[in-house]
Amino acid sequence: MKWTILTLLLLVKTVNVSAATLHTNKPISLEVNPSQDVALPISKPGYYRGYLRSKTDLDNVAIYNSQGVQVKHLIRSTTKETEIFWLVESADTYVVKFDGVQHPKLAIEFFLKPLALKKNQYLSPEAAIISPLIKETASQLSRGNLNAESEFWSKIALAGTPLVEYEKDNKAIVTFLFNGKANNVRVLGSPYGGHSHLSQLNESSIWFRSFQIPSDSRLSYRIAPNVPQLEQDKNREQRKAVLATAQPDPLNPNPLFGQGDNLFSAASTLTLADAPSDSVTTDSGSPKGQVSHHVYQSPNSELARRYSLYQPNGVYVLDSDAPLLFLFDGDATWTKFLPRQF
Repeated sequence: MKWTILTLLLLVKTVNVSAATLHTNKPISLEVNPSQDVALPISKPGYYRGYLRSKTDLDNVAIYNSQGVQVKHLIRSTTKETEIFWLVESADTYVVKFDGVQHPKLAIEFFLKPLALKKNQYLSPEAAIISPLIKETASQLSRGNLNAESEFWSKIALAGTPLVEYEKDNKAIVTFLFNGKANNVRVLGSPYGGHSHLSQLNESSIWFRSFQIPSDSRLSYRIAPNVPQLEQDKNREQRKAVLATAQPDPLNPNPLFGQGDNLFSAASTLTLADAPSDSVTTDSGSPKGQVSHHVYQSPNSELARRYSLYQPNGVYVLDSDAPLLFLFDGDATWTKFLPRQF
């Protein structure tokens, strides 16, 4: 993302890096010692957006509160930059820690600013109820059955989420769920659109969204409760705000896809009954190739782009007309989460 910033860039050069402090609302270039903590005072809770850039590779960058508890992971794998999507729950003097860095000094550029939020953060769009279990639970709630809610969650606890109800003609109704109090809930990775809002059922703790999909489907997704609702939506910021709270589904017992808790991290998985084998994604012991990382700097953009090239192992003979495969979202998916089976 390219940021248009009118504030003058502040350049700080200091040897006493333990006193280094980052500020909101103004970009800052700072030379830091990775072994020292960098203070980040936040005077007001809210939703903060920005970026962190470095001239050298960063491996592990996290934010801690004044009690030493990690509250946000910015970087978990090697990169020189990351965007920041942070829902700050309380004012505090936070600390940014740079771990695993081999360089004695880091030249970083940091920017963080609050985005104005709507006064009313509640959002629960009307949704058609196509799930038989949701429909029956809604009927029980409307009749005043005080046990309907707990009975529903007891059934879900046995099978886990998402709720899957198979139909005829190789179809299934898949319902994404969230249990608890929330202003809003979204699912990131839903069928037919990628982002979908969940709806609250009759003021209960049940948030749901159902889809009818083929019974041979396999997918990964994340649940995002309390997504910041922006006062103004510029540059698709409202769509991106889901990244501030996206997390694996806490009710899904299936194995996770990927790992970590940074921007593009672990996701919950769903495999339906007729899904084909995914053995191609497991390590088969075949000779692996090599991945090299590069940076492309466009003359028309201030933002450099990182790309990676995979070259098959030398035991495989490549003809001059061998196909070239382009895979997007490389940092988010391919170079981190999937074994290299080429």
